[in-house]
Amino acid sequence: MKILLVGGTGLIGSSLKKELIDKGYSVHILSRKESNDTQTYLWNINDGYIDLKAFEGISGIINLTGANIAEKRWSKKRKEVLYNSRIDSTRLLYETIKKNTINIKFFINASAIGYYGVSNSNIEFKEKDPVGEDFLAKLCADWEQEALNFNTIKVRTVLIRTGIVMTKSGGALEKMKLPINFRVLPIFGNGKQYISWIHIDDLIGIFISAINNEKIIGPYNAVSYTHLRAHETGRNL
Repeated sequence: MKILLVGGTGLIGSSLKKELIDKGYSVHILSRKESNDTQTYLWNINDGYIDLKAFEGISGIINLTGANIAEKRWSKKRKEVLYNSRIDSTRLLYETIKKNTINIKFFINASAIGYYGVSNSNIEFKEKDPVGEDFLAKLCADWEQEALNFNTIKVRTVLIRTGIVMTKSGGALEKMKLPINFRVLPIFGNGKQYISWIHIDDLIGIFISAINNEKIIGPYNAVSYTHLRAHETGRNL
């Protein structure tokens, strides 16, 4: 099976690409930069361009694209970057598929548990719970709505609402552990907020299950069955 992976160079994408190849899948990558890799194809969201060769022979798409949420302060300009990098890119994928009558079986789109909004309660949100009211909730909701357009052209659509991704190298854990080198316990905010997380291996397994199981449709919360307050997380690093 051949899969188009969009956003294949980030923390999740690079791990997912490796696992897919190890399991015998062929992987095409969409990139904003020229590459000597024959399986990497160019696209430009601002110009509305995608190299159509990227779609040749693919069975489905996994969309992980989007600027890093935690990389910079959320200024007004940064919020626009976070929003447009997700909504515009997903819309371009949909419009290209529809316009060129490209036949795919599934579209798997990343999202986040930020969909439910920031909360200090211990409520365990379910997939049918309403969207939150803050910026991140709106970002996730609008991103998912763009992805759900694929349902209108009869493409099985899956939304993976991911918690904080934990891995030994890179990602949130590396940043959380950094203060320990200076004998400082890393507690963020007031320490009372809950943190929902998932290990990278479990998350990759969810994406691969979504590829193969045709009964998997719509939104899924990709988090551990346990969640901790921020101060508890810091003490367990």
